[in-house]
Amino acid sequence: MKRQHTIGLWLVAVALGLSANACRVDAPVTDYSVPDGQNEFLDTLAARTFGFFWDYTNAENGLVPDRAPRITFSSVA
Repeated sequence: MKRQHTIGLWLVAVALGLSANACRVDAPVTDYSVPDGQNEFLDTLAARTFGFFWDYTNAENGLVPDRAPRITFSSVA
């Protein structure tokens, strides 16, 4: 039984090693720049998102109400 486990572990290690090469990215990474006129929108979106969590997070348990029909519903997702 021990030899079977050893062979199985070696096979898994070889498979992981071969699959790691398949995940390689050859294309160069380019910098992303925000299109003109979008910075103001993104600033507003960030402020409103932060404000939602700041205003609605329950101080006792840290849960945030979900956008569900009932106000008592909270999600951890």
